[in-house]
Amino acid sequence: MSKQKLIQELTRLDTACFRKSGLIDEGKYRHEPPLFRPRLAKIYDSLSAQEIQELINIKEGKPSGYVNNNRTNIADWINYWNNFNLGLYLEILKEKSK
Repeated sequence: MSKQKLIQELTRLDTACFRKSGLIDEGKYRHEPPLFRPRLAKIYDSLSAQEIQELINIKEGKPSGYVNNNRTNIADWINYWNNFNLGLYLEILKEKSK
């Protein structure tokens, strides 16, 4: 996968996390600030493709060195990410209820 595609995927993940954090904190999705993704992309552009892939792995909870070049179906990706966030959200709720 090209470096620009990896940056695009990583900024999408960051945007999803930002929006979901509002749901957890305030009970509703929060919209990211202006130029959120372009500013992140500029920062990520200074990293190598391998470092960007490692950040994606960390955010997706995958092992170090994991590379999936076959992700072409956006619906599968959205389904995976929503399930990942749901699990994270349920863990946070469990912690808050203690």
